Amino acid sequence: MPSPKTVLGKCSLRAYAWPSSSVTNMQTKVAIAISVAVAASAGLIIGGLIGHFATKTSTAPTSSVNKPDPSRYQSNRNFLFETISADNIKEVNREYSSKPHLAGSERNNELADMIETKWRDEYKFKTKRDVFNVLLSYPGGPDERNRAFIINATNQVEMASQEVEKELVPNADASDVVPPFNGYAKAADVTRTKAYYVNYCRAEDFDHMVEKGLNLTDAIVICRYGKIFRGNKVKLAQQLGAVAVILYNDPAESVYGVNATYEETFPHSWFLPPSGVERGGTSTAKGDPLTEGYPAKDYAIRKSVEQVRDEKLIPNIPTQPIGYFDAKHFFKALGGDEVANDDWKGRLDGITYRYGGELKDNKKFRILNNNKDERRNITNVFGIIEGSEEPDRYVIMGNHRDAWMNGAVDATSGTAVMMETSRVFSKLMKTGWRPRRTIIFASWDGEEYGIIGSIEWLDEVKVLLAARAVVYLNCDSGVVYNQYLLAGASPLLHKLMYDTAKMIPVPGGQNLYEQWYDATVDKDDPDAKPTIGDLGSGSDHTGFYHRHGITSMDVVYYYDKKKLKIGSYYPLYHTSYDTFQAIELYDPQFLYHKALASFFTEMIRSLSDSVMIPFVVSDYAVRLRQVYDAMNAGVRVELDKKNATLSKSLDHLSQAITKFSSRASEFDEKVSSILSGDPSWAEVRRINDQLMALERAFLYDLGILTRKYIKHVVFAPSATDSYASSAFPGISDALYKIEPNDEAAWDRVKEELTKSVYTIESAAKAITVGMII
Repeated sequence: MPSPKTVLGKCSLRAYAWPSSSVTNMQTKVAIAISVAVAASAGLIIGGLIGHFATKTSTAPTSSVNKPDPSRYQSNRNFLFETISADNIKEVNREYSSKPHLAGSERNNELADMIETKWRDEYKFKTKRDVFNVLLSYPGGPDERNRAFIINATNQVEMASQEVEKELVPNADASDVVPPFNGYAKAADVTRTKAYYVNYCRAEDFDHMVEKGLNLTDAIVICRYGKIFRGNKVKLAQQLGAVAVILYNDPAESVYGVNATYEETFPHSWFLPPSGVERGGTSTAKGDPLTEGYPAKDYAIRKSVEQVRDEKLIPNIPTQPIGYFDAKHFFKALGGDEVANDDWKGRLDGITYRYGGELKDNKKFRILNNNKDERRNITNVFGIIEGSEEPDRYVIMGNHRDAWMNGAVDATSGTAVMMETSRVFSKLMKTGWRPRRTIIFASWDGEEYGIIGSIEWLDEVKVLLAARAVVYLNCDSGVVYNQYLLAGASPLLHKLMYDTAKMIPVPGGQNLYEQWYDATVDKDDPDAKPTIGDLGSGSDHTGFYHRHGITSMDVVYYYDKKKLKIGSYYPLYHTSYDTFQAIELYDPQFLYHKALASFFTEMIRSLSDSVMIPFVVSDYAVRLRQVYDAMNAGVRVELDKKNATLSKSLDHLSQAITKFSSRASEFDEKVSSILSGDPSWAEVRRINDQLMALERAFLYDLGILTRKYIKHVVFAPSATDSYASSAFPGISDALYKIEPNDEAAWDRVKEELTKSVYTIESAAKAITVGMII
């Protein structure tokens, strides 16, 4: 237990008005003032040190709180596991997903109030809420719906895309339905006789069009969803001169093993029905587009909407998403040659996939977009369990509350998991337990529009979190399907994630680790472990990890793509069919939700209550070597051809990783030796501070290449796909489409190589045992 509380004396400085009548008296007073100032400074320094190391008591806790207590850990773990209720999770999901709750809507604000009330009044947490005023985007009203049209040669409407999806299960009152739209797409009315199909609208797809000699300038582009973030699709189309974009869901990405008909898709199966339309944001900014770099508070300077469109942070062209039933009509009107590559062909029934050009029979495509750009308030809500020994160290779990429609999976599934996780900790608190470190549960708002709520909060508290945040655990969509754990995380968390998964039983007799192993591991490799990917963007972890270097994890229960060969995130993603009824098709008793809640609960318990933060530094070294070897194999020859100095920089990078690996092994050995002894509170704190600081060491303050807000030099989102991760992203971005004689571009490659060596050298110093400077 902490030692008894003591009260420190406080020194204060005050200003003196010196009389001019007596120099001697003045000198005496100056001497006194200097003495007071020196004493005050000493007090401030000492007070600062005590403040750094002190807990709620002003003296450090006795050594007994710094020795691991396996029996207590096991007792608390068992209590938490036994308290988790699948029925509770199910009822929270049913209630919270009963109505659409778009960011900025009345229903989403109601949910914020419900969550805060439960945390404060029922669970007895401390609570806090933060409100930001941000730019959001909404579709036209009932008399001005966003739609795509086919106009015939006599200027008559031959076909119009559906205003709203066909109602297949009761899920919303008509007045609450959010019609299909893309957030932030520009309001405009565009009609053209020329249209092209560009597959997934990836960079390589547009390159293929250029190679074919097909000019997209002043044309409408059709993109199928999948592979990359929709905002990158629209941005690339705009850069190539397109004036509007139609996005659609192809059955190849969203239907498998059944016919793409109303009789065999949802609600009869998990797959997308013909009328299903994926909504979604198109901002490639992260956070509020108008206040990049500042929290969206009243005092912040704001850009105009026109300015952020000109800067290509949000589209300067209209878009319209449609379902695959409607898409068939648009494909039938396309002219041009049949696509040459099989991977450009989807599974639209009876359709020949063509590149396009001038439309057949003098037809025209029209895109009518009536989006409204509006500044509205969004609200983050926090539930806080204050730590007993290190209240100034934070273990954070977060989930976003907003959804494009009912969002039973994205992200109410994750909301229900987080609420159950918080509930069982409240039950453990009633036994007298408090975590060593503070636990914070965060309900984010505005994620769907561009990860707004979490990034605005991080902009506001970044200095505080840089000193205090231990880890961020993200639970977005929760349980997408029931086949294995899809995970991305900092390498520091890998061992803890594996150890935790081995404790969690899942339906069918396996544990979570075994199920995960079977779905992801090459059985011919005896040393293989379940796959944990590097973190891309796409959810609320991105601000914590890529901007602020806070060790992070993002996991969902997912489907095995070897068994279900579809390409979408999940078939009903961002549609009006993402409902409670859909979840009941694959997790009717919410047992997979219970397993995921158990996983998060034990991760939080371990990270918040272990004496030493359970990070494994040598796992980071292993991953650094893996991603370096992959990059080296891909770029070494190209760099050798250009300049031996560049290849030398690769050698320096390899040497820095070798040094880091050596320091990591020494550090892990030091941690083991400390835990086997009787460490002082200060000794434990010092090692834990090094563990917290390690991820920050991989940040470069000025950003990577042209992306000043992406600062993690080793792992960050790809420049051409915000969803995907890229190792050493500055180097790969600098080499993308580089011309042999573009010396300025090669200088940028050299600079990014330098950043990579520099940050890894810095990281090695951060974990050097006994190092002072």
